[in-house]
Amino acid sequence: MLRRGLAAAAVVLLVTAQASSGNQAAPQEDRAVLSLPPGRVAALFVVLPGCPACEQAIGWLNQARQAYSDLNFLLICPWLTDELQTAAEEADLPLGVDDGGRMGAGLGVTRAPTAVFFLDGVPLSRLDWPFTEQELLETLAELAAAPREGPWPYLGEEVPLGSFTSLDARTVDLDEQPGPFLVSFFNPLCPPCWDALPALVELDEEVPVVLAVSVPEALSEDERESLREAGLVTVRAEHGGLAQTLAVRVSPTHVIVDQEGVIRWVHEGTGELEELRSAVLAALSEDEKAERERNEGGM
Repeated sequence: MLRRGLAAAAVVLLVTAQASSGNQAAPQEDRAVLSLPPGRVAALFVVLPGCPACEQAIGWLNQARQAYSDLNFLLICPWLTDELQTAAEEADLPLGVDDGGRMGAGLGVTRAPTAVFFLDGVPLSRLDWPFTEQELLETLAELAAAPREGPWPYLGEEVPLGSFTSLDARTVDLDEQPGPFLVSFFNPLCPPCWDALPALVELDEEVPVVLAVSVPEALSEDERESLREAGLVTVRAEHGGLAQTLAVRVSPTHVIVDQEGVIRWVHEGTGELEELRSAVLAALSEDEKAERERNEGGM
């Protein structure tokens, strides 16, 4: 069974556009930040050259990925070398650099190869070397069957959201809210939620943003005034309610709802403004395309 005893980690990988020679990491300016993708991820920690076990495990992972198209596969190394770059390209697997080995250390990885299996960023299980190809396949099967938690299962689904009371005592019916719009779950006791507020205000100029406050009673008068000045549609979402409807687990959580009331995009935790904007623009583009198709069909 998948083991949930591993501590959750903030998984941020550094990937390098070009390989450096030797065992030295490439210059910082050559790197771009890549977040662990949502969903089910099989990450293999490897070091090359001089690691026959790593070569073998990479081969197993490459073969296994053909049977699990719904899984994301990733190689992770402590430094980038030409050999690692070549091995990743030959296996057609993304390669991430765990700069300084901090992520591996946080996950308890002490040797290579080690396989760590994630569900929406949470580590579920680990295989330490020596493991067999059969053990890898069995754990991948368990990962593929693991149910996603939180709002992720609602992606692509039309979800009735209901009516809520705003902080200024108005009734807001989210099912009547023209889409697309962004719902951001906001806990006033969560510093990252406050940090994200300016980006949401800026984003509100492009698409409506609904701020769902999960603990409105925790707001001070000054904080209430700050939210009023932000100018966002702000609703009370305490005692389950909207958060329960979408199975929200963490704050902040961002959800994009399209014109048809379909959940188009989900992001748990803090998100960069450009990432949010890109998702919103993608939703806008899809809705505009759907609107044109409806109009053409009615002519």
